[in-house]
Amino acid sequence: MKIGTALPSSATADDLLFLRQLGIEHVRVHFEAAELDPEHVARVSERFGAAGLAIASAVFKGYCAKEIALGLPGAEEKIADVVRFVEYMGECGIPVLDYDFFLFAPLPETAPATTRAAVTRQFDAAVADGDGSLFGRLYRADELWENYRRFIRPVAQAAEQAGVRLALHPDDPPVPRLNGVDRILRDVDSMDRAIGLAESEAAGVLLCVGTWAEGGSAMGMDVCEAIRHYAARDQLSGVHFRNVSSPLPCFTETFLDNGYVDMAEVLATLKAVAYNGLLVPDHSPAFVGDENGRTALAYAIGYIRGLLGALQ
Repeated sequence: MKIGTALPSSATADDLLFLRQLGIEHVRVHFEAAELDPEHVARVSERFGAAGLAIASAVFKGYCAKEIALGLPGAEEKIADVVRFVEYMGECGIPVLDYDFFLFAPLPETAPATTRAAVTRQFDAAVADGDGSLFGRLYRADELWENYRRFIRPVAQAAEQAGVRLALHPDDPPVPRLNGVDRILRDVDSMDRAIGLAESEAAGVLLCVGTWAEGGSAMGMDVCEAIRHYAARDQLSGVHFRNVSSPLPCFTETFLDNGYVDMAEVLATLKAVAYNGLLVPDHSPAFVGDENGRTALAYAIGYIRGLLGALQ
């Protein structure tokens, strides 16, 4: 198991040095849609490598274009951009592409909240705008599935040829509809359907512990059952490590040690299935004075290392 973190391709030398000081050797790197250039991707990979950091997965922000998800004019060009980025990943030896199929508008929260007096995200389905017209009309599940099929087939084909694995993140939060768009990836059955639509052995899941915990019993399996399910199929391509206060309809993101999920059990399950991919803590609540997020990251990494040590 590779304990890492996520950061932008523009991360500074001090950012990279801080990660090495934490003992991190593997990272997930975010590339903006405008960074679609093979030489640039290669330079980023080389710069991180020179700092002792291997890029274990990448995010290309072009995948979350509304043209793709909603089937709008220009979708084919946006899909072609993702295909090209996957090809660049293969050339640079970046093994995993992380992606999702919900629209950031931004990541939904319904009120400011705190956990142990730290600022964090809260979502309450009772006050969320499910049927809103943010995108002009309602978009139904059958449309979204067809748009996903149109997207994933060429991307998966390119990934297979490039030697890249795909890691699909479930909808966060996994509610039926948000901002007038049906959410189609919100339980184990729909995630399995999405993997099947790819028609490729490159297709897999980015299992976000926090999102899975938000869904609770509606996900069809608990977090540890889902880990075993996808590991048995060689489809566990990535893990996000996050805790929340409770399942929907209302949750608050918490520190790793004060949510309702037993994170030690999650790590024990990952060890039991011999998971060897990237594990990234995410959405950590904000510590006072921690403007660059380093304190929060160090706290999360230290907690994870402590749990792993106790499991030896």
